[in-house]
Amino acid sequence: MRIYSPPQSVSVVQWTEQGLPEPPMWVQFPPGTQIYMEDEVLVGGAVVFKQRGRKVLWFIAKPGEQDAWQLPKMVVRRGESSVRGTLRMAEELAGLRGAVLEEVGRVSNTTTHKGMPLVRRIIYYLMQQKGKSAAPSYAKTQWAEFATARSRLATASEKKVLSQARTLLTTWQKQLTNLPH
Repeated sequence: MRIYSPPQSVSVVQWTEQGLPEPPMWVQFPPGTQIYMEDEVLVGGAVVFKQRGRKVLWFIAKPGEQDAWQLPKMVVRRGESSVRGTLRMAEELAGLRGAVLEEVGRVSNTTTHKGMPLVRRIIYYLMQQKGKSAAPSYAKTQWAEFATARSRLATASEKKVLSQARTLLTTWQKQLTNLPH
């Protein structure tokens, strides 16, 4: 089995249903990550929200100054669950502590890195911010209302995931308000 140690981040291009490339995204790899090229890479993605009064704000990030806005994500370590990896990523990269509420959706794509195919399976989770842990390691971060966050995301797949997360959150909120007292 071939083992590959990637650089700290890798540019990934996804393709639209019409066969056109979307703007590249960057995926962060923690130091010491090893990818077994015969396996697919599992990536945990966080769709993080917080309540500010009646407003719901969504967290988006730019890994580098020249990168597009995206939902935070990171490669899950071998032997680590996707939920645990997503919680770790939120704290390490985004500087956030949160609670995973539910899976939002899954996206798979293939890219190449140094001429090698790299298959990624991204599992996105709806997370509620519960506090801050440290300064984020992203170049830029922003809390934005849904319309602004969605318009800034670069890929159609992430826009769809954010829309699914909002629908899921609305369902959660309705269920909580209908609980007997």
